[in-house]
Amino acid sequence: MYDLVGTFEPLECFIQLVSFVIMRKVLFYLVMLLPICSFSQEETYYAKEDGKKLDWAMYYINEYYVDSVNSNALVEAALKAVAAELDPYSVYQSAEELRKQKENDEGTQFIGIGTSLIIIDNFPHITAIVKGSAAQEANLQKGDIIIEINGKSLERLPVYEVTEMLKGNPGTDVELLLFRDDELMQKKLSRARVPLISVETSFMLTDDIGYIKMIKFTQKTIEEFTTAYKELQGHGMEDLVLDMRGNNGGVFPSSIALSSLFLKKGSLINYTDGVISDRHDHICEVDGELQKGKIIILTDGYTASASEVFCGAIQDWDRALIIGAPTFGKGLIQQSYGFSDSSALRLTISKYFRPTGNAVQRPNNNTLVFPSEVYVGSESADFLTGDNTTHTMSGRKIYSLGAGVVPDVFYPNQFVKAPAVPYKYMAEYFFDNKDNLRSEYPGLEQMLSSDVIQSYINQKDATISGRDLAEVKGWLAALIFQKDQYYETIAKEDKVIREAIKRMNDGTFDRLGIRY
Repeated sequence: MYDLVGTFEPLECFIQLVSFVIMRKVLFYLVMLLPICSFSQEETYYAKEDGKKLDWAMYYINEYYVDSVNSNALVEAALKAVAAELDPYSVYQSAEELRKQKENDEGTQFIGIGTSLIIIDNFPHITAIVKGSAAQEANLQKGDIIIEINGKSLERLPVYEVTEMLKGNPGTDVELLLFRDDELMQKKLSRARVPLISVETSFMLTDDIGYIKMIKFTQKTIEEFTTAYKELQGHGMEDLVLDMRGNNGGVFPSSIALSSLFLKKGSLINYTDGVISDRHDHICEVDGELQKGKIIILTDGYTASASEVFCGAIQDWDRALIIGAPTFGKGLIQQSYGFSDSSALRLTISKYFRPTGNAVQRPNNNTLVFPSEVYVGSESADFLTGDNTTHTMSGRKIYSLGAGVVPDVFYPNQFVKAPAVPYKYMAEYFFDNKDNLRSEYPGLEQMLSSDVIQSYINQKDATISGRDLAEVKGWLAALIFQKDQYYETIAKEDKVIREAIKRMNDGTFDRLGIRY
């Protein structure tokens, strides 16, 4: 750029300066008119600012596109596409999706009455009732047939339509016409938040080994877990099998709190770190209450996220024996950043790391594959080489896949095929005989050993056996008693649980250096 003052005399300088300003204004207005005046296919460039192309694109569309457009819909579509380019867990959340996310975190699933249904003879039958739900408060019972909802007949409606009719805003009423014990009855319920259960079931496997199945981490996890644990202690539990198979995570602080129950004060549970976020350590602040007793944790390929935080911490401190398959390998932390319309962009902001510094997140979303030569019940330490070795905090060598949690004892996932329509024919059997069943079989063992029930099942499928047979009988047990009896039934045929019971008593803990 010229040094005008130094190049011209004062008058000439003034004239040139004025001319320069005028020419810049003329050029400015010409440039601004170009989009309006141009009818050619030539491109014009204004959006040179890095990172602002989306803003300019929306400006161009709103100002110059041939038809009217829904700007909000376009922006939402663009945000979804942008998030999809980041990683599998960064997403754009609509206001409704964000609301559901918060409800899951708080331990509520949806707004409704809290029942499970099956369609038999063209009408929905209640097969389960959620504890603490509106259905339980209104004394609905398994076996009730729902004839109408708010005066509308449910005959021949699919189950998903019936379920949607039962949902609604909290505090709104729903009127049901039920058929029970050959009588019609009216029930008026107020819709409410249906609790999302963290501890699915708990019972004794043997005289001294308890079993707890956790399916999710919510804000109520610690309350549910400690309640179940103390109840099992009251039944004589000394050692615990904690089933985390299928637990895909949930609320991160709850996994930290659960880890703290098993570890000593000052133990590093986990740390998070990222390019932008600083490292943050999560430390056990007090001695955990559960320092004594053998703990076995069951994992599979669906054990993920917050569950892996817990399993990784417990394994790194040699507090539990882990049996099963390698976990999923999801070690990313998301945070929702809100917009004025209550939607949000849920972004991955950092990663989980185990106490030993090993990453939880698998690279590039690759599947974690254990060596093909591993056999059922084999210990992962048998396959250690220089390339796949890592160590616990005590120096114990364990197998590493570079992500996730590798079990101490490998046992493949049990792939269970669904028996031929067991739910329908066992439900029919229950609905036809529920009063006699409840009086004839006061306990689970009597039902499982019943020749009458076995004969009925054989009529439906003469070849059914093993885990499939346990599934069928478990379904009936859940109808007659509670869902706990379903899990008790299939536990008898669950080979991974049987491996856990064996390992409790065969010296594996002492040989591997697992403290208890």
